[in-house]
Amino acid sequence: MFAFIGYTYLTGAVIGIIINRIRWPYNEGRFMKLTDPLSEGFQKMLLDEQ
Repeated sequence: MFAFIGYTYLTGAVIGIIINRIRWPYNEGRFMKLTDPLSEGFQKMLLDEQ
């Protein structure tokens, strides 16, 4: 029983790592767009607040 729990834990961790590695470039691009003060979306947000 404990072996099954250990195997499922390791399988979940490996699958999570693989998914994270696949999605990393996409998430990095989204982060850059959200935090870039020169991007159009960021400028629109600043102008709307004023």
